[in-house]
Amino acid sequence: MIHTIENDIIKVDINDLGAELWSIKGKKTGDEYLWQGNPLYWKDRAINLFPICGRLYNGEYEHNGKVYQMRLHGIARTMQFSVYEKTKTKLVLELVSTEESKLIYPFDFNLKIKYELDGGTINQTFIVFNSGKDVLPFTIGGHPGFNVPFNSSTKWSDYYLEFPNEVPSEEIVFSNNLMANKYIPQTNIVDGKFPLVDNMFSAKDYFFKSKSATVILKSDKHNQSVTVKYNDMLVLGLWSDNAHQAPYICIEPWLGVPATDGERDDIMTKQAMMKLQPNTEYQNGFSITIKE
Repeated sequence: MIHTIENDIIKVDINDLGAELWSIKGKKTGDEYLWQGNPLYWKDRAINLFPICGRLYNGEYEHNGKVYQMRLHGIARTMQFSVYEKTKTKLVLELVSTEESKLIYPFDFNLKIKYELDGGTINQTFIVFNSGKDVLPFTIGGHPGFNVPFNSSTKWSDYYLEFPNEVPSEEIVFSNNLMANKYIPQTNIVDGKFPLVDNMFSAKDYFFKSKSATVILKSDKHNQSVTVKYNDMLVLGLWSDNAHQAPYICIEPWLGVPATDGERDDIMTKQAMMKLQPNTEYQNGFSITIKE
C-alpha cells in the first residue's frame, strides 16, 4: 500500500513494502525528484538497508557455526511493514522479526522507519530495538535515487554535487564483485564540487569514507536542488546504472560497509557492525531537502 504525507511545499509517497520512499514532488513546480524505478535501468527507488549494507562474500555469513544466506543490502527491503503511526505530515512504519526472518537473520528485532516533513525537508529516522535476549548485530543505511535531470530544460551534465562543509578524504576501492577492497585518497571532489559527466559510472561506482556530510545535487541553470544531510554514518555512496547513461543518481548514506572480497564474515565480528544490547534502542538517519 502507498501512503501519502504532505504539506504546502512537498508531497511524499511511501510504500509500506520495504518502507520505501516512492515519490517526492515539489508543489511549486510539480516536478518529481525521486527516481521512479524504470526497470530498464534500476527497478527500485529508495530501498532501506538492514541488517547489512552492500554485499556478503558469496551471499553468505556465519553465526554460531552455522552458515546463512542473505541477499544484497539485507532483508528489510523486501519485507512488509505495518503502520505504527500516521498523521498528515508524519508516517512511522514498523517491521518486527518473524520466524521467517529468523531463517535468514536469526535475531529478534523491531525496526521502525519514520518519515516526517519539516517544510521542504523529509527527515528519515531509523529506530532499531533489540527485543531479544542476545546482542543484536546490525548496520543500516539509505539508498535513495534522484532524477537527473530534474526536468526537461536541463541535461545530466548540467548538474554537480556540492559539498559545502566537510569533503570526504578517502575513497573505498571496490572489487569487481562490489566488495570492499582498500581505501585510497579521494581525488574526484575538487573545491567542494563533483561534476556529473556523461558515462561517469561506466567504469566504477564512488563510495567515500564520510562520517558526517551535506551533499547538494544542483545545477547552475536553475534554482532547484536536492540536499542530503546525514550524521554519524560511515560511508557515502554515489551510484547509477553502470551499463547505461541512466537518468538518476543514488546518494547513499550507509552506517556499514560491504564484505571484504574473498572473506566470509562472522556477523558478530563483521566490520562496522553495531552491537545493540538486549532491551535497548538505537537511532540514526538522514534528511532530504527539496528546494524550488
